Amino acid sequence: MDLLENISALTETNLDEMLSQAENPKEVLEKFINETRKILTQTKTTVYGIESVTNKRAKLNYDVAMTEVYKWEINFKNAQRASNDALTFIAEERLKNHKISARVAYQQIDIYTKYYDDLKCSLVSLKKILSEAKDRKNRLLPENKTAELLVPQSSSNFGIEARLKNLELGLEVTNKKLLEQQKINSKLITSNQKALKEVRELLLVLNKEKELEKELVAMKELLLNEKESTDDNTQSNSSSTSERDDELEELRRQLDNL
Repeated sequence: MDLLENISALTETNLDEMLSQAENPKEVLEKFINETRKILTQTKTTVYGIESVTNKRAKLNYDVAMTEVYKWEINFKNAQRASNDALTFIAEERLKNHKISARVAYQQIDIYTKYYDDLKCSLVSLKKILSEAKDRKNRLLPENKTAELLVPQSSSNFGIEARLKNLELGLEVTNKKLLEQQKINSKLITSNQKALKEVRELLLVLNKEKELEKELVAMKELLLNEKESTDDNTQSNSSSTSERDDELEELRRQLDNL
């Protein structure tokens, strides 16, 4: 449980007050970040150990104890039915012992479950604290250097070296801002490239749909042409059949006249 005490002490630390009293804030922040990382690693390891080993072992002990309880309850009842006082006494004592073991195992499960839940919550807090400390460290250097630039120099020290130092500090601050802007621009470029890729994919889909529409139109025209051709053939066949019927009718008439 010492780990929870360390986490509690870390989360209750007033970082602003600690930095305001420090002679070297950067060094204090680095020490604080290293300590936070160390405790974060210990917490992750402990959470994994409870989840994968400790809690499973406690549950196994509880299951074994409950199995023995059920078994000795049956033995106790059988001994009572058999009116065997010696076996009844032994079965009763064994039953009591296994019930105690089951109760202890259940309490262990409850303790480890609560400990596990507390550590899981602490992981979230530690990650947040570590992130804030890193941000403070990143902001600390340019802030301090800008402050140095704004501090008026004495007439004795305000020479060429002091001016060069101020220029150097100013360049470092400017370079840092440029790097941050480059990161932002890089993210924007990546986002725009992704959007452009999606637009191109959408255009490809639309082109495929247009091609399919053209194929459907061509198929419809082909079917219409085939239908018209079939209708023409049907009309031609019907007219030729009508002429043959007329000729046969004429021959019948001639035969009747004979």
